[in-house]
Amino acid sequence: MAEYKNQHYVPRAFLKLFAFGNKQINAYQLSKEKLLQKIPYEPQCQKDNFYGGAEIEKALSDLECKVIPLVVGIEKNMEIPSHGGEQYLDLLAAITLQYARTVASGNKLDQLFDGFMKEIAKRDLRFQQEPALKGINLDNFRVGLHNPATFAIGSLLPLCPILLELEARLLSAEHTSSKFITSDNPVVFYNQFATGVTGESVIGLSSVGLMVFWPISPKATLLLFDPVVYRMLGNPNEVYPMRCNGDVDAVNKLQILNAHDLLYISDHLDLDRIRKIIKKSTPHRIKKFVDTQTFDHSKGAFIVFNNLGIKAAVKLEFVDIRKSARKIPKGQRSGHSRNRE
Repeated sequence: MAEYKNQHYVPRAFLKLFAFGNKQINAYQLSKEKLLQKIPYEPQCQKDNFYGGAEIEKALSDLECKVIPLVVGIEKNMEIPSHGGEQYLDLLAAITLQYARTVASGNKLDQLFDGFMKEIAKRDLRFQQEPALKGINLDNFRVGLHNPATFAIGSLLPLCPILLELEARLLSAEHTSSKFITSDNPVVFYNQFATGVTGESVIGLSSVGLMVFWPISPKATLLLFDPVVYRMLGNPNEVYPMRCNGDVDAVNKLQILNAHDLLYISDHLDLDRIRKIIKKSTPHRIKKFVDTQTFDHSKGAFIVFNNLGIKAAVKLEFVDIRKSARKIPKGQRSGHSRNRE
């Protein structure tokens, strides 16, 4: 099926919402510190046979036919489907799928698998006893998966109903001069509640204090947040107007910190302003996705992997941590699941 060879990890229909003119978009390549102006949006975020066989891409295309009109409708009408309804579950599936399907997600899973296999190999007696294996430095090798993003999709997509515990808001930049940007890894898992916590994952699907950001157009970003930990300041409605450019800049900073390599920018934005935010944010970008901890005992070893997210403190002025949550000591803000039924 040659028509499924070019496989997008960010659907063209989502990038189109940031496009302008004759199917154009602005991009910033972080690895080269280079602004690419007015480039075609359609060839972006794709690789040949990224998911493996054409069957996976076809299945994703069939799912996209359902969720793309939903997301486009949310952006057009500035309205979120009713919580718990069929369309809302489809939205959670779309968010989880976009989070799992990217190059960055695949790299994270590769790092996990590499660490896991090397920890096992270190304890394999053959590496100590067999002459051909003695002295091998495992750090000179990399162990990975074929099509790791496909594995990530299969692992995470069935778990998307966990996100029902979060509340949803639609952040609106309609009345600010600054607008939202997107990237080649657009769904951001962040935890403002656990800022400063190290060594443990705080961005699992069921983590206490989880926040999920997904920009769907220059004027709208979907936000899911833990309502037991956070409250939105000043406006209880599901459409939350950004109060100033600084609020929009903070959301854009999350995109910069989370992107794999490319940011995508509408023509409506002040490019100099975005470049200044990029310059300040780049030193804090994620370099290590997975932390491995090993606890040896007499009968073997216990290996723990932590999904490392954004460690930089991004102050979101439009969100407040509730008094009850602030009372929890920093050292106790990780390693817990919400488990609210």
